[in-house]
Amino acid sequence: YLQQGNYVGYQDWTVPVSGIYEFTVSGAAGYDGSGSGTAGRGAVVRGRVSLTKGEIVTIAVGQRGAAPNNDNTTWGGSGGGTFVVRKAGNEPLFVAGGGSGSASGATGRDGVTTNLGGTSSAGIDSGGNVGFGGR
Repeated sequence: YLQQGNYVGYQDWTVPVSGIYEFTVSGAAGYDGSGSGTAGRGAVVRGRVSLTKGEIVTIAVGQRGAAPNNDNTTWGGSGGGTFVVRKAGNEPLFVAGGGSGSASGATGRDGVTTNLGGTSSAGIDSGGNVGFGGR
């Protein structure tokens, strides 16, 4: 729960009528400040779920990656994920990961719909190993 002024970091929604509800959930894109690379796009997840009148669903919408807090504007943050969760028991219903930011002119990676994540733009992790993770 994040609150700054009138901004609350998530929305609780009370289901008005029992039934099947369809959601399209999108993660946010990463930061692209250099113009020489493109930011990764957020994943998009779509589906239907049965909800009961009076049930509370929590929705948190990911935000676009932010610029760094220094003079280097050729890289920035990755986009945030978007989440739809059944409040009772914190049961995830829909999760869409955010895209990575572009770094030093390299193209960011799109969010993926697997539980493994994706490779970095160079295909290596921060330790120089081939595999999943950022660089």
